[in-house]
Amino acid sequence: MRTLRFIGILFILTALSISPTTSNAQTYKGSIEGGRTLHTDDMGLFSTTDIYTTHGVQFNPYLYVGAGAGVRLGDGYTAIPIYADVKYTILKKKVSPFIDAKIGYSLLDASGFYMNPGIGVSWNFYKGLSVFLKVGYTYNANPYDGWMKPNEMGWVSEENKTDIYPHGVSVSIGFGF
Repeated sequence: MRTLRFIGILFILTALSISPTTSNAQTYKGSIEGGRTLHTDDMGLFSTTDIYTTHGVQFNPYLYVGAGAGVRLGDGYTAIPIYADVKYTILKKKVSPFIDAKIGYSLLDASGFYMNPGIGVSWNFYKGLSVFLKVGYTYNANPYDGWMKPNEMGWVSEENKTDIYPHGVSVSIGFGF
């Protein structure tokens, strides 16, 4: 029930963020982004392919607020994060650094809290169109009551609440419109 309520709030925020604005300073912006996240955990190294789309409002040349959804695919791992996004552009230049944070909830294999803060650089090449490169950290919490964990004796059951899905460094490239 809490999950449905949270998803409903995110959809309402999305609708509000792309509603018609009354000021010329506020304009619709969207982006499509794709990349990889390199994870490490007790089992070793693996990666996921990540694809996101985000839509919202550019309130001024520096502040953007929106919401979006994505797909994260790996070996035996599929997640659909639904999130709110805040992006702060540091300089009002053709090439500008930015900081960005996606915060929300992930569905399917990695259901739980989702967060992806990052830093990057954006190249605004033509009338509101841009290409950006971003490096960040993906965190996807999935508490689980018990799981099998390897040790020197073989596989042992862990009964503590633990976070079974790893987190990692993410690199992505995107297109803003």
